[in-house]
Amino acid sequence: MIEQKVIDLIAEQLGMEDKSNITAETTFDGLGMDSLDKAEITMKLEDLYNITIDDNIRFRTIGDAVNYIQTNKEYVLNGSADWLKKKINPRFSLF
Repeated sequence: MIEQKVIDLIAEQLGMEDKSNITAETTFDGLGMDSLDKAEITMKLEDLYNITIDDNIRFRTIGDAVNYIQTNKEYVLNGSADWLKKKINPRFSLF
């Protein structure tokens, strides 16, 4: 599911109608992406999955990006509320 969304996003960014040749093994450089394309896709992925991708991270393949998203999405889903639980006074309710 994540892989297909990443492929769809890249194809849209590059104006590609045929996505059949984009796989997990496809390299970003092999798609002819320039630095602006990569930056825009990174921002879209961050927004879509509510994650932060460090500026120092460079994905070589589509699969690298998918693995990073899966790992960090799991962290957000499983651990993001822990800090909130510690800060909320148990005498008060959010609802």
